[in-house]
Amino acid sequence: MGELKERRLVVCLNPRHTTGKLYALTDRGREAALCAFGLKFPAIPKGLNWRKYAQVVRARGAQTGASGTGLLSSQLDGHGDIHSQTAL
Repeated sequence: MGELKERRLVVCLNPRHTTGKLYALTDRGREAALCAFGLKFPAIPKGLNWRKYAQVVRARGAQTGASGTGLLSSQLDGHGDIHSQTAL
């Protein structure tokens, strides 16, 4: 992750956490993924409390606690990835 951050391909969404850090592709990272691999990724949702989201996805039974983040439980998979940009 350090090299990806140095190249400004990813950004940490919760830098104050020592564990359970969340990373997302930057515009530059999404462009690189498209050029290199033909993969298109959506921009990260705006207006989410990433600190709380990280706490939920780190917790056991995270999918049942997803409502506390404003995300639909169907938007989370077992790895805490967001499947859609739609928030409640």
